[in-house]
Amino acid sequence: MTIEAGQTLLHFRLVEKIGEGGMGVVWKATDTSLERDVAIKILPAQFSSEPERLARFEREARVLASLNHPHIAGVYGLHEADGHRFIAMEFIPGEDLADAMNRGRLPAERVLQIMREVAEALEVAHESGVIHRDLKPANVRLNPEGKAKVLDFGLAKAYDPATASDPMTSQTMTSAGTVAGLILGTASYMSPEQASGQPTDRRADIWSFGVMLHEMLSGKRLFEGETVSHTLADVLRAPISMDDIPADVPPSMSSLVDRCLTRDKMRRLRDIGEARIAIENTIANPDGPVESVRHDARKASRLPWIVAGLALLVAVVAIGFSLFGSGSDPSTQLTRRFTLEVPNTGSTRQGAGRAIAVSPDGTRVLTLGGAGADDMLYMRQIDAFDARPVEGTVGGGIPLFSPDGQWIGFRDTDRFAKIRTTGGPAIHIGTAPAAMDGVTWGSDDHLYFSYQGELFRMSATGTEPAEQISRKEDQKIGLMFPSLIPDTGTVLCSTRDEGNSVSRLVALDIATKQLTDLEMGGTNPRYLPTGKILFVQRETIVVAPFDPDRLEITGPPAPVLPRAWVDEGQMQLDISSEGSVVYLPISQSQNQSLMSVDLSGQVTPLFTDGLPFKNFNDLRLSRDGRSIAVSVEGNAIWMVDLDTQTPTKLSESGFYPLWSPDGSELIYGSARSDSFNIYRRPVDLSRPEEILLDVENNLRSADWTRQGALVVREQIPEKGMDLHYVEDVDQPSMVSLMDGDDDELAPIVSYDGQWLAYVSDYSGTDEIYVTSFPDTGARHRISTKGGTSPTWAPDGKTVYYLEGATMVAVSLEFAPRFRVTGREPLFDGAWVQYRWSRQYDIHPDGDRFLMVLNPPRGNVEVITNWFQELDALARTN
Repeated sequence: MTIEAGQTLLHFRLVEKIGEGGMGVVWKATDTSLERDVAIKILPAQFSSEPERLARFEREARVLASLNHPHIAGVYGLHEADGHRFIAMEFIPGEDLADAMNRGRLPAERVLQIMREVAEALEVAHESGVIHRDLKPANVRLNPEGKAKVLDFGLAKAYDPATASDPMTSQTMTSAGTVAGLILGTASYMSPEQASGQPTDRRADIWSFGVMLHEMLSGKRLFEGETVSHTLADVLRAPISMDDIPADVPPSMSSLVDRCLTRDKMRRLRDIGEARIAIENTIANPDGPVESVRHDARKASRLPWIVAGLALLVAVVAIGFSLFGSGSDPSTQLTRRFTLEVPNTGSTRQGAGRAIAVSPDGTRVLTLGGAGADDMLYMRQIDAFDARPVEGTVGGGIPLFSPDGQWIGFRDTDRFAKIRTTGGPAIHIGTAPAAMDGVTWGSDDHLYFSYQGELFRMSATGTEPAEQISRKEDQKIGLMFPSLIPDTGTVLCSTRDEGNSVSRLVALDIATKQLTDLEMGGTNPRYLPTGKILFVQRETIVVAPFDPDRLEITGPPAPVLPRAWVDEGQMQLDISSEGSVVYLPISQSQNQSLMSVDLSGQVTPLFTDGLPFKNFNDLRLSRDGRSIAVSVEGNAIWMVDLDTQTPTKLSESGFYPLWSPDGSELIYGSARSDSFNIYRRPVDLSRPEEILLDVENNLRSADWTRQGALVVREQIPEKGMDLHYVEDVDQPSMVSLMDGDDDELAPIVSYDGQWLAYVSDYSGTDEIYVTSFPDTGARHRISTKGGTSPTWAPDGKTVYYLEGATMVAVSLEFAPRFRVTGREPLFDGAWVQYRWSRQYDIHPDGDRFLMVLNPPRGNVEVITNWFQELDALARTN
């Protein structure tokens, strides 16, 4: 079947051919399911019947999928459609580095920036046991921002450092990489050992890196013969002169080139990380001392002609037999790391609970994907490229497997449900409160979860209502994130504190209701069958030895899984019974993006570079729209002038900043000691902060109206969250707005001060309501499918809120009676959102929003036999 532009393979629509090589044709395509550009590499049909070529094609996909780095082009999946085998890969607009070099010599500073990024990419690959083997300028792409991405690890072969006799050694790849008559790799950038058919390792990439660095600094080709054989001869014996590198290049870079281009690989630079460090040191101090030892490369290049001739003969023989050679894969390591693609993860949102699960036998992974109301579960075999949607789980979340691996559990709106892994109808088990935390499926076939600081269990058979198993007594804060210790009747959990100031690990005896303090700060504990406890401490995942009989942590915690995402104190990971761990990684950049979004969804990025923080929480625009106030990591309050991009720190500790009606002050909550109270401070810093409200329970600032009233949210043990207001902040006295057993949160008063929009779980699910203010009357529900984060349009006739990942506009009429006159979805996005507080703001002009975009988290990372690593860590400690 002929491949043509406009043709569709699965959900990929081919746009134009952008490349062709021995391993296939590359097309630019559109992923219609995600509405993004991708690159599709299609294996030529005439080679599909060649097992070796097909095996190399599939190996390329798996190698690429194992690498996750901002300077490595990613792979999205390996697919087959209409008789074609193809890889969906990241499409990178811009130009090849080769094109940039062809226009002339690049400035030395630009060269160092690009090659530092290339070195970072190679370092990650080498640490994962992957050699590129075809590094050259044409395989480095420069995106429109000028950032480098290394492409096409098509000649890469993973090797196993733990089992190889020499961790630097890898088998020579002699299988066909191109049509007959061409050698694997590109001759000009090929290492001497690769050109002469000798075994190669990661030092071959270091040689190629050195050739590129030499050419970029000098502006000249280093090895360029009339034929491939002539070029190979130059690689093997031609003198390598540093004289072509101009005098304005820092001497340390000439020294680095010299170390990379040593033909004797035993004397060559041994680790690309050393090259990265040398480049970074040179960027920081161009005139600094030359740290690497310079040696005479010309002596190393004086190979006897007969040796060169024999080497060339070996290379020619390798060319002739390349189609028929093969090498066995390295033996399997006991511990393996690889990456799986997660479909449609743009809506994975903070505060939505755990979004990943692994089956007890470690063979299947559940992930949450979709967009807004279309969120659903996907399941994939751990050794497969494609995930399949789990029918019947649209709108679902908090996935988990039953202990026997036969059932999938998930939250279905306001109920918890289960469905067989083989498919079938969803069976509802019981009610799932809107604010439930940390669901786990115990070996006793009960679900354990926390809600409003209490622990509950519910039969997975659906025959019994949820039963409260904890007892508050003198607990001021409550419990969350339960995890059962098998066969003991004991639940591990953590104390609940939204300010993260006093969260501690505890154990609950279900029969006696007795709580045992584990004498360790942390949250989200997880018992491991190897006699350890995994938990979060200061946003870091740690592990410590644990005695389940004495309920005692018996040693200091040690950090593990530094790449795993911790979401509001909860680990986004799961662990199988046999010891495999799967987790959602922190984005490589980790930076959230501040965006201006108009009502049609048109996004304009605002500044994020140069600020002393990388995340934006509780964002609020000043009354004139020229500044923002945010709380950031470390819980400090900052103000940023949007015109000058100048940041100013207002407080070392605080949350939920609010601008005064005249813009001269900020009010914010702060956790001090064991309570969470309200403080105020002038934005010109003319006075120190002072406490505004100090009460027994925890307060959160919520809204400061244009008329001067302050709305606060109170966390009350035994009850949940209620709303109050202070009519005059200069004479603070709280008046109750809403006082009941339901959670009321995220309140916002209309511009005219007459109406209040807020979130409530009154129906069992978080929905948006409107009522009069300050004298509350009838509550009017204006959302239909759940909602968070309401705000008012300046004209007071429209309420905006988030329904999953979708911004929704609801038009209202207040007279002669209250009614909804229209509802319209505006746009989607992976916006930062929390249940209890709005994380965006509307501009005073009413024509745009300031929103915070989550960094992409598009993969699942897997480590098999992870318990063995933990045992090794314990021995080290």
